[in-house]
Amino acid sequence: YDLGCLVQERLERNGIAVICGQCDDLAAVCSEANEKEADVFVSLHFNAFTMRATGTETLVSGTPDSLLLGHCIQSNIRAVLCLPDRGLKERPGLFVLRRTAMPAVLAEVCFIDNDYDIKRYLGRAEEVAS
Repeated sequence: YDLGCLVQERLERNGIAVICGQCDDLAAVCSEANEKEADVFVSLHFNAFTMRATGTETLVSGTPDSLLLGHCIQSNIRAVLCLPDRGLKERPGLFVLRRTAMPAVLAEVCFIDNDYDIKRYLGRAEEVAS
């Protein structure tokens, strides 16, 4: 299962409406979230770098609400995967964080090119989604 689908299932099971999309047209993704007046915007990603980089990090726009949302997501992923905490990183210029009207974060769950990270994730994907 894709992590986005797992998260969507959990949220909908708890009565939370989810707008889920995967598209290369970032402007369209942001516009849809804004038009539907989403309460929050969460973009899920897997990092890649040198095959030795490890850990989880969450990029935030820097608004107080994005920092709070980012902290909640980052601390939960970190607790489940027990990977190095690369922390919250303010990236107000990042397109999806800049072009959304609601608190927005981009979670980098782990490094997909690091064998240890990806094994930790694959063994705990259901927990990460929770």
